[in-house]
Amino acid sequence: MPNTLEQAATNAGLTDMDLLKVADASLPPQVAVAQLRQRYPGAFPAFDARTAPKKEVDHHLRELLRGQAAERAHAINERAIARMAQKYGDKK
Repeated sequence: MPNTLEQAATNAGLTDMDLLKVADASLPPQVAVAQLRQRYPGAFPAFDARTAPKKEVDHHLRELLRGQAAERAHAINERAIARMAQKYGDKK
């Protein structure tokens, strides 16, 4: 558990250490870094499954699979609508 703001920021992967100047020093380091991550998401790296906890990896995987399933369903529906329009004519 990091005991300084700099260590917490380094562990979180902060790329611009100048942002530590605007961090709330009255908060614990982890909370201050979480607040920075929320306000400046571009200063932190994207999700890394190799270093993330298993619960977070599973959550991201479920979101990814849900998005893929929705895209697949949309593509199937579009093809079906196109076939129906070709077979029965466009009724618009």
